[in-house]
Amino acid sequence: MATEIQAGVEQGLRVLLLAHSSVLNSLDATDHPILPLSLTPLGILQFSDQLRPQARETLHGFAEAGISIKIISGDNPQTVAALAQQAGLGADIALVSGAELAVMDEAQFIQAAISCTVFGRITPEQKARLVKTLRRQGHYVAMIGDGVNDVLSLKQANLAIAMESGSRATRSVADIVLLQDSFGSLPHTFLEGQRIRNGIRDALALFIVRIICITLLIFSSAMVTDSFPLVNKHSALVSLFGVGFPVIFLPIWAKPGRNPRQQGMVQSLLRFTIPAALTLTLVALLVYLLYVVGAILDLAPGSEFSQVDYREPRTALVTILILCQLLLIPFLKPPTRVWVAAEPLTHDWRYTLMALSLLVGYGIILSVPVFRRFFELAPLSSWDFLFLSLVALEWCLILRAVWRSRFLDRFLGVDLG
Repeated sequence: MATEIQAGVEQGLRVLLLAHSSVLNSLDATDHPILPLSLTPLGILQFSDQLRPQARETLHGFAEAGISIKIISGDNPQTVAALAQQAGLGADIALVSGAELAVMDEAQFIQAAISCTVFGRITPEQKARLVKTLRRQGHYVAMIGDGVNDVLSLKQANLAIAMESGSRATRSVADIVLLQDSFGSLPHTFLEGQRIRNGIRDALALFIVRIICITLLIFSSAMVTDSFPLVNKHSALVSLFGVGFPVIFLPIWAKPGRNPRQQGMVQSLLRFTIPAALTLTLVALLVYLLYVVGAILDLAPGSEFSQVDYREPRTALVTILILCQLLLIPFLKPPTRVWVAAEPLTHDWRYTLMALSLLVGYGIILSVPVFRRFFELAPLSSWDFLFLSLVALEWCLILRAVWRSRFLDRFLGVDLG
């Protein structure tokens, strides 16, 4: 009989053993019934669960979104694992029972919560502890439940999801209620949320680099010269080409997916923006001061420093800022391994082509006198533009080396990522 029971469990069936005894049940000290020792088996009842039609597609959608599945149930863990395999969860499922969890110490419990997929014979308290443990290990936990015994774990989760047919208490503590008890919409919801998050993160990266760079330029240039490095039209031009136009397309082209490094948004932004902003500020300041010195040397003998023409230094500053900010875009979405430094490879050329198009647009503004006068830019020679382009390319190589070697992390003694 034990063989038949085990065979049913491995097939994902719910197995009930019906037995008889002539001895009445007794109660222990806590008023729980004690089974009599003399039991005569009468038969085995086996019940099968019918999987939802969209179960396999839903699990595939979760995997596509990079979401790990944990199945916590009060049933036999082997039965739950068999059903999970039928739904396409995979053959390498690690399972553990509530009885095994009860005798584990804290370190073993944490390891089991992270490594195991199926948890069977779990009490409500153990379920809440599992959710709390996963959160403490840095995971974002979404919990799905329908009964009163799920309320504790739903309260511990980052995102509580209840079934429409679930108890009123469960629905009252849930953040999301699934209409018609349908799981099919969840993967699409998470994927769209990831796409929106990634688009916001990309836009923030460019904004933060620009804000830090311009702020540092204002203070550093004020220590050396008595002039403001950029006029209003120059600042607008840098904002449009470095941030404004790219930000139009970044959220539209954003794709779902989690960061392969498992970083949060703040950590990922720090790793990208701090090295880029500091090195860009240094390069832009050196270029500006170089052209300021050149403008001073071009003064006629006896002229005062107040007569220095800052149009060419400011134009050079605007040009190097726009060039470098546009070169940041391929680093943000690397189309080839050459550009891989702070972000993973995407093979997406749309962002790079957009940056090239904006570079051509800025070249037109510099070349057409009407546009150049409107933005108060000075004409730059071909040698000037070649020099600034070489400086921007050299900055790219230096920045890539800083990212790959994590030089700033070691220099500052902090982990930016």
